[in-house]
Amino acid sequence: MKNSETAKLAAQLADQASRAFSAERPLFLVVIYQHESNKLDLIRALRKTIRTQDLMVQSFDPAQRDEHDKTKLYELISAASKDKTLSLIVTLPKDSTQPKLDDSFLHFLNIHRDRIAREKLRIVLFLQQAASEQFMLSAGDLWDFRQQTYWLDTEQTVTDSRGLWQSVAVIPEVAAISTEEQEAFSAHITKTEELVAQTEDNEEKARLLLDLCHWLQRRHAWQTSAQVLRNAQQHISTRPSCLLGDLEHALGYSLSRESLNSEALDHYRKSLVISREIGDKQGEGATLSNIAQIYDSWGQYDQALKTTEESLVISREVGDKQGEWLNLNNIAQIFKAWGKYDQALKILGESLALSREVGDKQGEGVTLNNSAQIYFTWGQYEKALKTSEESLAIRREIGDKKGEGVTLNNSAQIYFTWGQYEKALKTSEESLAIRREIGDKKGEGVTLNNIAQIYITWGQYDQALKTTKESLAISLEIGDKQGEGITCWNLAHEWERREQFDKAVEFASRCVAIEEETNNPDLEKSKAYLQQIQEKLTRAQKEEP
Repeated sequence: MKNSETAKLAAQLADQASRAFSAERPLFLVVIYQHESNKLDLIRALRKTIRTQDLMVQSFDPAQRDEHDKTKLYELISAASKDKTLSLIVTLPKDSTQPKLDDSFLHFLNIHRDRIAREKLRIVLFLQQAASEQFMLSAGDLWDFRQQTYWLDTEQTVTDSRGLWQSVAVIPEVAAISTEEQEAFSAHITKTEELVAQTEDNEEKARLLLDLCHWLQRRHAWQTSAQVLRNAQQHISTRPSCLLGDLEHALGYSLSRESLNSEALDHYRKSLVISREIGDKQGEGATLSNIAQIYDSWGQYDQALKTTEESLVISREVGDKQGEWLNLNNIAQIFKAWGKYDQALKILGESLALSREVGDKQGEGVTLNNSAQIYFTWGQYEKALKTSEESLAIRREIGDKKGEGVTLNNSAQIYFTWGQYEKALKTSEESLAIRREIGDKKGEGVTLNNIAQIYITWGQYDQALKTTKESLAISLEIGDKQGEGITCWNLAHEWERREQFDKAVEFASRCVAIEEETNNPDLEKSKAYLQQIQEKLTRAQKEEP
């Protein structure tokens, strides 16, 4: 690498650090490199450049120095950041039994990632290119915390490609990213293409494509990741193996995120069979949990509960705390759907204690939000809003955009129930903007439904009807039975208000059919309402001249 290029990159890093310290905000940058000598040259240049910003640099080497091990690293970086010192993590420890990074170290960094934002840490992580894929897979949430990725000594020119690679290079599903990130994105895909072309072993080709799929999934490129996986399946035997199970599971996940749930379930079931045949308990538990979510989305709560409880037993058996937390939250949501709120809140208490025990801030934010919803349903509005605000603060702190959208939507419902309609609309619109930004279709439909209720309260019925129809279109598009039922109920009431009883009966009937199919606890209430408007329709027809 040329000295001028090294100096330029050092200046960019120093400038980022200076702005972070001046604004009192956190900083997490990643530098990916190939050659150790180039990394050392950059560190020397950075030390020299950063002095001009009245800052200092301190290197941490957990691979070589015991005093920088995982239990002490964040504390040391925290102390350095308070002293206007930029922390460089120059080397990551390797696994003692195989040539890869130490997964336990990566897991620790990942699970405590919220400290970067909470304590305003300023970090530059140096990551060898050969280990970057493992880092993204094992510490994916930490990877997503980064503000910028720099490629130290890697060519980023993208060659022409054909077939699979031509479509992969575009990545139409990915949200707008910076020019530097787009270059890194294209460079990574091109490098994978070259590796696959150079690899003779078919299983190794499939593994490379699976790695690429995981990388794409981290960036929500669901359609492209599914295409990559189908290509990978062509390279391997149909004999049950861990690799085949992973491919089937990953394909099911990508399809489910595209709301292709029937097709996703088919691949999850194939993955489940393989996991059981080869004795992969953790894979079995993860697949059961994902299958349960499909049943839940279809309103098949009995089947969802049975499958989630199977997954919970396995996660406890293998010591998978994250899996245990996830299953507890999912079980609580099923009890909530059934109206068994006391059982739901009890299970959420277990989930909250678990997330705090392991230091999982994202899990804590989710569980607080779910608890707030139970308090809201019980009419404990002050406690609901307080808990919701705790959740929102955590989700903003750690950059959880999807969670922020969920919690804002729920807070809006509390304001609505209190009669604070202006606040409810403002908060709902914040939620809607976030959900559209990140492509959360189900969440978008829910928030549109809630906004429509505000318009109805204000007497803006045309706007309410328009918004509710938008919500119904989304529910039908993604196969969201629960959302479809709620929206049909709202449309039935709106048509009844307009005295168009034939349309009211049509949508109330659809609501009843869905609630019968999904064993919804409001079924009898919906049936009574349907009978009521059928009687109104009969009377209106008799009164016609």
